[in-house]
Amino acid sequence: MKVTVDKDQATKGTPWLLIATFVLAILKLTGSITISWWWVFSPIWLPFAIILGLFALFFAGYMIYSLFQRK
Repeated sequence: MKVTVDKDQATKGTPWLLIATFVLAILKLTGSITISWWWVFSPIWLPFAIILGLFALFFAGYMIYSLFQRK
């Protein structure tokens, strides 16, 4: 039996955020940690929140810049 490795799949790497979420969920379900479920799932939503926050800062900066350019 010959095993072949798809190069595209091999270069994608490990989904570390998903693994971190599973680890935190298992620790929460076993009672090893007492953090909120919001923090258990934070590896999933936190990157999106950071990107959204950066976009909001960029947009606010652009709006302020455009207001000062009109005067």
